[in-house]
Amino acid sequence: MSVTTTTARNSRGIQTEGRTPEELRELVSHWGAELERAPAEVIIEWAAATFGERFCVTSSMGDAALAHLASTVVPGI
Repeated sequence: MSVTTTTARNSRGIQTEGRTPEELRELVSHWGAELERAPAEVIIEWAAATFGERFCVTSSMGDAALAHLASTVVPGI
């Protein structure tokens, strides 16, 4: 497991409720850099744990790969 993957898994669930849009942008900017080389599954795990019910995945009907992957990582998404 890479350092990035370990860091991402250990940092899931960061409190985002009540943060300002600017704080959320900074959070995403920081973690975007941290997760740049992480496997897609780890990124999805982090996003679901961090944003909870506010996390969603959208895609066109022509490209459902991301939606399928997200549904295997976070059943019921």
